Amino acid sequence: MDHLLLRYNDAASNSLGEGVAFASEFIEGLQPITYQLLTNQGKSLASELFIFDLWVRNEDRTLSAIGGNPNLFYQPAETKFWALDHNLAFDMNFKLDEFKSSHLGSDAWIEQRNLPSKDYFQSKADSCIDKIDQIFKEVPKDWEPSDDYFSQIRLILDQIFEDSFWRQIT
Repeated sequence: MDHLLLRYNDAASNSLGEGVAFASEFIEGLQPITYQLLTNQGKSLASELFIFDLWVRNEDRTLSAIGGNPNLFYQPAETKFWALDHNLAFDMNFKLDEFKSSHLGSDAWIEQRNLPSKDYFQSKADSCIDKIDQIFKEVPKDWEPSDDYFSQIRLILDQIFEDSFWRQIT
């Protein structure tokens, strides 16, 4: 971040700091998800996000009737949901109990866990893992990830194929 952009915004200055930052593209008409919208129209998505975030160890997607940090947006013109902000994925200190108690999809998963099958999620994961080497090659060199870090990500992602991954949420 350029120091001139941070000059008058203490919150951004304290959380981002000066230097390189990652940003997503602008998407017209996005609105933050509400608990009511999620429970009325997004239960299936919430259930799938629960599995996705468990898979990538992302605890940073919370929402309840009293608020949260959903990192999920709705685009009414397209009737489309957008899940953003995965900067806390692959957390080596992932806390399963906290995840299960606070994730925006916890209740939806409990209600719908028998609908999408384990095979369905494993098939989706497999198609992602097939592309992982190419994805790793596209990570900018100046981010300086270690080979060990990429190995740890592989180990985390492969857990979806283990029975223990599924037992922890049944």
